[in-house]
Amino acid sequence: MANVKSTCLRLNIEKPLSRKAWGILQNTDKSYNQTIVAALVEYDERHKKLKDDPYFETREREERFVQEIVTAVKQTLERTLPGFLAASLLRIVQPYQTSTTVQTQPPPEPEPAEDAIDWDFLGE
Repeated sequence: MANVKSTCLRLNIEKPLSRKAWGILQNTDKSYNQTIVAALVEYDERHKKLKDDPYFETREREERFVQEIVTAVKQTLERTLPGFLAASLLRIVQPYQTSTTVQTQPPPEPEPAEDAIDWDFLGE
């Protein structure tokens, strides 16, 4: 015979946290039981990690922030690098041209990519 324990979960929908939990339960593709069990186990493991390593959450935020910076720099380079390379090549070729003068323009200033960075990593 299976060793099954039973409990009752009551949610007060007037409270925002309970309402959010109810919404999660309503939208899950698993049973309520599986969802709650997985959430409790994940919460407990995370809590133990934070207890053992108080800088765990800070490192997660830093890693997310660094990844956002890398993504923003990559997008900026993808936009501006072709113009920069073309201008550089024209400067290299220009001294060897005798009959025609080529007018080059400096590459456009990169637009700040601040909107690509999620500043929520600073804390809530």
